[in-house]
Amino acid sequence: MEAFLSGAELAGRQKKKKLVELDVAKLNEQLRRVNVVFVAGNISDEEYAEQVAEIKRKLEKAKQAEKDERPPDLKILKQFLKSDFASIYATLSKEDKRRMWRSIIEEIYIDGIHPCGIKFRA
Repeated sequence: MEAFLSGAELAGRQKKKKLVELDVAKLNEQLRRVNVVFVAGNISDEEYAEQVAEIKRKLEKAKQAEKDERPPDLKILKQFLKSDFASIYATLSKEDKRRMWRSIIEEIYIDGIHPCGIKFRA
């Protein structure tokens, strides 16, 4: 879990988020410029409507990508690691142990018969 937390924190600081933020800023600037050109009378109403619709579609896509790129909230996993879960775990029934792991782990990736990765709930 500690390796996952370290990796997740590092991934949250990667360039992808910066690129998405730049795309949103770039599209907002493009929308502003289309508005200026339209107000100046240099494009028709139909061209303006088409360009604005296209830019807004791209802007929504970029905003959705920005939401998807947000780093996961790792507070719960950090608190879990800090707690004395080992002593509590020993007292749990089989069903409670299963419930606990299912609340922490979302997916386990298996290569053949060996686990090769874990996706934690965050």
